This record gives sequence, structure tokens and C-alpha cells, in this order.
Amino acid sequence: MDSSDVFSDENGNEEGFESTLLNYLESITNIFDLVFFLRSTGLIKENNFFYRNLNRSNIGSKIWFVTLILSIRKLYKNILKSTKLLSLLKTELTKIEKNNDLTSDIILQKIQNNNTILKKKIKNFIIELIQDFIYLIIVSLEIFKISISKKLNHRLEILSNSVSMLKFFTLEITPTK
Repeated sequence: MDSSDVFSDENGNEEGFESTLLNYLESITNIFDLVFFLRSTGLIKENNFFYRNLNRSNIGSKIWFVTLILSIRKLYKNILKSTKLLSLLKTELTKIEKNNDLTSDIILQKIQNNNTILKKKIKNFIIELIQDFIYLIIVSLEIFKISISKKLNHRLEILSNSVSMLKFFTLEITPTK
């Protein structure tokens, strides 16, 4: 089984309606994410034109909220599928290690490479999931007008920025095949 199978549905389709919608919404919310990051780091102020217009009717937050819910769902499914695949790879690895011929060595190397790639993907999924949960908390507070102390709000912003930086520094480009 190839590790790229994790990202396709039962019929082998990589893109479904939900996935296409999520990709579209993520493109829009990447702008929100950037503006939020710039505001929380102090590079732009709350009276900035882009920030003010995004938050005027809370439509940006509502779109972001839906996107985060769909993204968390997708990440959770990918983590489950990936760990299941990782388990299957480990089972195959133990079976192949018992054989001692040239073909087994080639297959063993291929499985070990897929195992390494899959572990990196799972790590990236988990970091993204944590980041999305933090953003979901922040966006939920905005949408539902839940007031929290400035100290707690500041800590949430620091946490979200820390996870963003962690994601940036640990993101590894993995080959698909």
C-alpha cells in the first residue's frame, strides 16, 4: 500500500466536494490568518484598514470558523488513516525482515522509506491540528462574543504564534512517491 493512498477516498478520488470547498475556504482564510498574525505580532494595529474590514461584520470570522471545523475534521481523518497505514507498514516490515533474499531487501527499503515519510506527515498533521484548535478557540471567542481577560487573550495569541513558528520550522517537504 502506498502512503499517497491515505489522501484518497474509497473510490481513489483525491478531490471530493468537501475537499474542494475546504481548499477554496482555506485560500480565503490564509489572508485572514496573515492579517491576524501581523496584528498579533504588532506589525499592524487594530485600526488597520484590512483588519477593520475583516472584522466589521464578523463575516471573516464566520468563514474562518467553518473552515477550521472542516479542516479539523479532515486532519483528524488523515491522522487516523495515516496511523492505520503506519500500523500496516510495521506489520509488513516485521514479515519482510524474516526473509533474507535480495527482493526482500529492496521491498524492506521501500517500506522503511514510506514509514519515514508517513511519520513526518503524521507529525505535520498533528501540528496543524493543534494550530487549528487554537485558532478555533480564538475565532469562537470572537464570534460568540465571549470576553476573556487581556492576559489570557495575549497568552492565546502567543500560543498561536508559537505553533505557527513551530510549524514553519518543522515543516518538511516530503515526496509523494
